[in-house]
Amino acid sequence: MKWCSRAVLALGVLALALGTATAAGAQQFDIHVTVCQLGEGPGGIDKKCAKLHARAQNQLRYESLTHLKTGRLKLGLDEVGTLKLPNGQPLRVRPLDLTDQGLLLAAEVGGLKADLKVAKGRLVVMDGGRHEGQKVAVSFEPRW
Repeated sequence: MKWCSRAVLALGVLALALGTATAAGAQQFDIHVTVCQLGEGPGGIDKKCAKLHARAQNQLRYESLTHLKTGRLKLGLDEVGTLKLPNGQPLRVRPLDLTDQGLLLAAEVGGLKADLKVAKGRLVVMDGGRHEGQKVAVSFEPRW
């Protein structure tokens, strides 16, 4: 009878461990993606590019921003999501790790690969290649 109770106890511990691992791995990240074209001439800042502009205005050179695309990817850890950019290139995103400092994302567009650490409530900007002869910027804003 002791072996039976030990087996039941072992199965209970295993089920609890599997349930905890599944719950931790099941966290979903809602990643908002904004794609904007950087213009060299006057034209203003498109309202849909306002957050990207606030983050990138001191890092990138441009006179105007034109909104090209908005997308949303709902992904779990190590799950790859793809969004087709207006220039035809695929944007691949994969959440790698969640820490107290934020979410670590792997992103790839064209031949450019980057690991990006994004704090909660923040966004990061990445080069999106070129579209119609002008530069494109992509912003990532994950929510969890």
